[in-house]
Amino acid sequence: EIVRALVANGATAVSFTYNSGKEKAEALKSELEAQGVKAHAFQFSGVTDETESDFARSLQLAVDAIGMEVSVAVDTIGISPNVDFLEQNLSSVERDREGWQRVFEVNVFSSALAARAILERMRLNDVKGSYVVISSTNGINSYDEMSWPYDESKASLVLRPRVLAKRYAKYGIRVNGVAPGWIDTPMNRTLPEDYRNN
Repeated sequence: EIVRALVANGATAVSFTYNSGKEKAEALKSELEAQGVKAHAFQFSGVTDETESDFARSLQLAVDAIGMEVSVAVDTIGISPNVDFLEQNLSSVERDREGWQRVFEVNVFSSALAARAILERMRLNDVKGSYVVISSTNGINSYDEMSWPYDESKASLVLRPRVLAKRYAKYGIRVNGVAPGWIDTPMNRTLPEDYRNN
């Protein structure tokens, strides 16, 4: 919905990432192109030290595809195992779900490297742009055991906009953080029904 909101507010070209929802991403791309919007979608399953340069190349491909430099970026990444406290584990290899390590690799480490790549691209190209970090109220005022790994990862994102804003403000790049409350997403639909209804 964020991509659609950007278009509804005047964006004429957008590039967005997806993890495993390729069909939905392609459908959204087609929808936007039918409206006359230049659109590009690419798969993003995380950035590591080893793949940071690959992400930078993906950014270049996105810029080439839409014919426009990156001027606005919204970081919405987030995964959560959504399991009982005693079932949470460190490694995602042990069980068929995201463990603490994977949650932090995606929600914190990977998005930090992606943020740096995007912001440095803006700086080097003298783009006076905007970068928005989506955290969560879960990172501020949650006391829930089931979403503990997710909540701790989102708590770390509360600090990120301050650090990045301090560094990039002098280049005319604005960095903001938004911490929304409950949003009906596929990830949240994996929670037990009684939990969602509370």
